[in-house]
Amino acid sequence: MKRTMEFVIDVYLIFLILFFSIKKKFHIIVNIFNYFVLAFLLSSYFSIIGVNLGAFKIEGDMKLEILFRLYELIFEPLICIGYLNLFCSVKSKLKKIVLSVFVFFIFWAAEFLFVQLGVITFINWNYQKTLISLFGILLTTYFCQQWFRSILKKEGIQT
Repeated sequence: MKRTMEFVIDVYLIFLILFFSIKKKFHIIVNIFNYFVLAFLLSSYFSIIGVNLGAFKIEGDMKLEILFRLYELIFEPLICIGYLNLFCSVKSKLKKIVLSVFVFFIFWAAEFLFVQLGVITFINWNYQKTLISLFGILLTTYFCQQWFRSILKKEGIQT
C-alpha cells in the first residue's frame, strides 16, 4: 500500500514537472480560467457519479481518498489544460488525432490503475462511460475557453 502511494505520487510529480516545463499556447489568464472550469466540472462529475449515482466507491482508507482527490483536482485538470494547449497548436489532423488518442489513453490508464490498486471500485459503471463523460467535459471546456478568449479579445487582451 505504501509503495503504491509512493509510485502514484511520483507519477503526479513527473506530470506536474512536465506540465510546467512545456510551452503554453494560451495566455496565463486563459489557462487559469480553463483550470477553474475543469476543476468545477470534474469535481461535480465525480461527486454526481460517485455519491449521487453510486457508480463507484472509494475504499475506506483516507490516504486513498486523498490520492483520488489529488487526481481529480490537480492531475486530471492539468492534463486537460496541456492537451488543449497542444491541440490548438498542432496543425496536422493526424497529429491531433494521435494526441487525442494518447490523452484518452492516459485517462484510461489512470483509471485502470486506480481500479487495479483498489483505490476505487466500480458499481454498475465501466471505463467507456468515463471516457465518454471526459470527452463531454473536454468539449465543454473547449467551448468555454473559446467564449472566454473572445471576451478577452473584445477587451483588448491578446490571447
